[in-house]
Amino acid sequence: MKLPELCACLETEFGVELKREERGDGCAYYWGVVKKAPASTRLLRISATVAGEAAEIKLAQSSIAAGHDRLLPLPASPQQVAAALRSELSLLQAVTPPQRQMPSVSPDNAVTDPRVARLASVDDCESFAVNARERGFPELADQARRRSVQLRAAACEAKTEVERECLQAVFAYEEVLSAGQERRRRASRTWQMIRRLGIVPAVEHVVTKREVSAGFTALARMGLMDYAFESVILRHPDMFSGKAVEISRQRTGAS
Repeated sequence: MKLPELCACLETEFGVELKREERGDGCAYYWGVVKKAPASTRLLRISATVAGEAAEIKLAQSSIAAGHDRLLPLPASPQQVAAALRSELSLLQAVTPPQRQMPSVSPDNAVTDPRVARLASVDDCESFAVNARERGFPELADQARRRSVQLRAAACEAKTEVERECLQAVFAYEEVLSAGQERRRRASRTWQMIRRLGIVPAVEHVVTKREVSAGFTALARMGLMDYAFESVILRHPDMFSGKAVEISRQRTGAS
């Protein structure tokens, strides 16, 4: 199934305008917001082969933790994809209450494959991710990326669980920044703020002193919303101000 036909069908049926994203791994990735989705903003992510054939279609709710993405069937025609998506959205509308609570699930729980969990270095994770994508296993590649985030944060020797999760959020953002780049990019301004204020106060500052940050938007687009600062705050509300918690609830759609 060729992507131009699929994109045209999704835009007509659901108002989805897909945007291309390069990651430098030989595949093409597209994402867009399902404007006609019920209850909340939902992200549609599509991966494609070099030849332009759709390889995987996912529907993700931007306000919930990883592991809740829904993998849609990949039929032969765009019309069949549209029918499957329409059915999925109807089901979600029936089972999703008007208000939802952000699940108190650590991003670590998204690394479920034992082969990925055994990876012991960042280099191992990167090699595994490249091989997984080349062999058509994007889910394993995403888990390897998460494992890399875990290892980077562990090397910082955080003193508390909330500090560890805040560090993971920064490293996850760097993964997004580095996607498709020849060299790894650092979140330099964020690290400067962390050195000046401390990790937890820096997270508080980012969430309460700005509009929606670039990091929040980028992580949501890549299916890494559970790493967003706002998600960390909702998992550890006692460690942050009431203002930070309320802003995080509004941005994520949690009750």
